[in-house]
Amino acid sequence: MTAVQRSLKPGKASKPTARAAGPKNAVSWILLADALALITDAYQSSRLAQRKLCKAFAESQVRTRAACAEGGWILEQGQGEWKEYDHNLRLSDLLRREYFAPDWMPYSKLQIDWQGSSATLETDTETDAGPVTVTFYRIEVAREDVSKLLPEGYEPRIPPALPATSSTAEPHPGGAPRKYSREQILIEAAAYIVVNNLPEKRTKFRDEIAFILGDRSPGDTLLGEILRPLYERIAEVLAANG
Repeated sequence: MTAVQRSLKPGKASKPTARAAGPKNAVSWILLADALALITDAYQSSRLAQRKLCKAFAESQVRTRAACAEGGWILEQGQGEWKEYDHNLRLSDLLRREYFAPDWMPYSKLQIDWQGSSATLETDTETDAGPVTVTFYRIEVAREDVSKLLPEGYEPRIPPALPATSSTAEPHPGGAPRKYSREQILIEAAAYIVVNNLPEKRTKFRDEIAFILGDRSPGDTLLGEILRPLYERIAEVLAANG
């Protein structure tokens, strides 16, 4: 497989950065998957939520950033070794208007993995196997910008109050210890699995439950330990019955 065309200007891959970001400490970021979940809950329609986010991307209404970007692997003419495609794309290059249909859903050239919080663009560089792709991972959006996409008067569902017998975990930045309930954590985890199935990675499962629990969640390490037996057991059952 050899690369036969490179219409994008080659150059060192730029480090993914936020678009139009303000002061670093002033922005609260959430994963793309969590932003979609919030808007879906507000409108009770996943497709509508996707369209609203895509429209916001194309019109630069939300600030975005990604943890890293990775190009596809190619074997160029005259080269005997495989190498990662050397691109100069930024996350904003994937979210331009030209990659979205009139109904704001992405064309096939742009694949958005909503649950994985990633996006892949087919470049104009062709190989024998097809276009070379560039993927951006762990895409996040500014929470403040997402809140502006919610319908007027909408309020996220407030979790039920903690039982009086809750435990304490590591403190908030202000010093007050967090209150959490192991029973409530496991209840929310079980409900999540029923609706969304078991994530492939345990860290993804932990992050999803942490987002649901909000201030009722202990720190990541403790939460992961609480969820680990449940995750491993369900994974075993699924594997045995797959």
